[in-house]
Amino acid sequence: MPARRLVPLARPITLTLDGAPIVAEAGETVASALVGADRLIVARSPKLHRPRGPACMVGGCDGCLVRVDGVPNVMACLTVAEEGMRVETQNVVGSRTTDLLRVTDWFFPDGIDHHHLLAGVPGLSTVMQSIARRVAGLGTLPDAVAHPPPSDRRDVDVLVIGGGAAGLAAASRLASLGVDALVVDDAPSPGGALRALGAEVARAFHSAHPVSRERVLPSTIAAGVYGPAPSRPQGRREVLLATPAGALVARPRVTIVASGAHDGAWLVPNNDLPGVFSSRAAALLVASGVAPGERVLIAGEDAFTVALSAALDGKVQVIPVPLTEVEAVLGSSRVGGVSLTRRRKLRADAVVHASPREPRFELLQQAGCEVRFDGSFSVRGADGDVLVAGEVAGVPLDVEALAASGHAAAERAATR
Repeated sequence: MPARRLVPLARPITLTLDGAPIVAEAGETVASALVGADRLIVARSPKLHRPRGPACMVGGCDGCLVRVDGVPNVMACLTVAEEGMRVETQNVVGSRTTDLLRVTDWFFPDGIDHHHLLAGVPGLSTVMQSIARRVAGLGTLPDAVAHPPPSDRRDVDVLVIGGGAAGLAAASRLASLGVDALVVDDAPSPGGALRALGAEVARAFHSAHPVSRERVLPSTIAAGVYGPAPSRPQGRREVLLATPAGALVARPRVTIVASGAHDGAWLVPNNDLPGVFSSRAAALLVASGVAPGERVLIAGEDAFTVALSAALDGKVQVIPVPLTEVEAVLGSSRVGGVSLTRRRKLRADAVVHASPREPRFELLQQAGCEVRFDGSFSVRGADGDVLVAGEVAGVPLDVEALAASGHAAAERAATR
């Protein structure tokens, strides 16, 4: 049975996918709307053109890249659905469900080096170059010329990167200490993992750790950390922020990085089929009122799968199995089940995996912080103007522990 809505739409709006109407809930993401309408095939992979669908729901994969209102390569999971929005599949020859370039996946099962395919063959080289560009492409140019957005610079006391539990707790604690803090988060609304853990958990946390909306920049990506350099005021670092309104270069006295963790990669065949979700992604979908399927197999256990199982109890069939028992995901264009050890097979129309997560340390590494790997990654912030909090610092996915980590970082920042 397909993915579906768990609750009736309270504020329905209509968008289109390749011209077909999709009814969505106002305020939800485009990816959530598409899954709720059982449109699991959303994109195609570069080169092999394997079918792709939303998999992480936090902008960490290429499963939901679409063209929106004439703009290519838009992350559907980070884009709020709007009335009349025009969503289109990109990088296909044919249709969303039947892409003729999928033959490359069948003809080259061990991969393909499209840069050298028939290179140097008279008469064929030029033709193959154009085909290779189409095979490897990620959409065509926008419908309209995009004019450069405005940019600005701003000195801030404390910049908090990440609007999850640790980041919000840090900002709330800084406000209570009389320190001005600016929170940036790449999601349309703050909360991070809190939203996946359930509405009651999120409400209780926001009540205990209030943060003024005026001090939060949603849909904002921290794209780079630079400096410090003598030429910059007070030798401060500069953080490049990509906001909906344009570029903002923030010059914080102290930066708290609470960027959370990446979903773990699940190393089994067909792990990229539409209908395969990380535990956080599935929990986010259910929190927005969408069931990923009628028969949901959950491989492994973590805080997200616990919340997910409780939310789906009595609504759909949930099949828990140990993560290590799954040998492969079955299906061609979308999930059909899994094969387990001892030659067992189970039918499922959605598969959720609780693979181990790793810290999102990229910005910290750019800032010169220490990153170590000893079976798993660990990160230590700079002793001066860059502090870490939450999962990126190795704190387990526990709301109280994350809040305590945010508080500790805020108190250190207030004294710097």
